[in-house]
Amino acid sequence: TLVSAAGLIGTDAGLWECQSRPDSHQQCLDTVRKSDIENFLCMPFVPSECLNPLVAIRAFNVEVGKSADKAKDSKLIEIRLQWWRNAVESFQGGKPPYHPVVDSLCEAFHTHQLDIDLLLSVIDRRIEDLDVPHVE
Repeated sequence: TLVSAAGLIGTDAGLWECQSRPDSHQQCLDTVRKSDIENFLCMPFVPSECLNPLVAIRAFNVEVGKSADKAKDSKLIEIRLQWWRNAVESFQGGKPPYHPVVDSLCEAFHTHQLDIDLLLSVIDRRIEDLDVPHVE
């Protein structure tokens, strides 16, 4: 049983907190529309039950990319990417920070059993591409 969009979501096995806000999915869709038009134009072909998780994943990719592109200083890039890493890692029992993309991605992570290692690999790949040392 899922209860969503206002904070706690869960199954009979337990609860986790995603702090999901009703406008989080729309903000993710706006992010994809503005920054990933190729994927946005393909959204009408996606089955409705897959749309929110796909949009969350695409918005996550956009935000991680922007984090890496916004700063010239590798330390600032490292800090921004570490913030995303911490946010994703908090899906496994912590309380994720409020951010529309984090909210939607956390919900998708739990409702669709997304692989955390694949999500973290998006961040790791950006670090590798920028030749920024990985922060643990």
